[in-house]
Amino acid sequence: MAQLWVMDPVAAADRPWAILALGGDGHALRLDASPPVLDSKRGAQPLLVRAAGADGGEAWAVLAGAPAAALVNGLPVSVGIRVVADRDEIRVPGVGRFFFSTERLAGPEPFPAGREPVFCPRCRKAIESGSLAIRCPRCGVWHHHAAPGGADSAAEAMSCWTYTETCAMCDQPTALDAGFQWTPEGL
Repeated sequence: MAQLWVMDPVAAADRPWAILALGGDGHALRLDASPPVLDSKRGAQPLLVRAAGADGGEAWAVLAGAPAAALVNGLPVSVGIRVVADRDEIRVPGVGRFFFSTERLAGPEPFPAGREPVFCPRCRKAIESGSLAIRCPRCGVWHHHAAPGGADSAAEAMSCWTYTETCAMCDQPTALDAGFQWTPEGL
């Protein structure tokens, strides 16, 4: 799920950014409250809208009626539309800065069925369709949420994902409460 990082003018100085989940099909890029909320009124400009992506996923774009109505990474939305990518900055003059993010949080979900078997990189056993698994937000590799097989109840409760501090394939932290790894706070 995509998010939008927005600056909260009354937040603490050390954590001025709030993250808002993008749901629905579009949002007006206005902030009228603190803590920030996205305005779902579709008549205002500029808009952040969702569309089907080429790979079957979702894509988000900024729609702006005039080139100066919005800037993406410092460049005007000159043709009225600009697709945004992870960590793109969106500036709306007179409103503020936003950062678009596609980072996902790690969490258990049913493993989707596929044509070829997928093997957990930690225990090297197949991940069964429909079983709870965790997909690494950074590298995309699936891990068992609980170790497969065995009569030992302690082994059953151990998650291949949280077995060590990082993903078996990359340096993504495996704590389920690790939160987002990127924030605009350092910019």
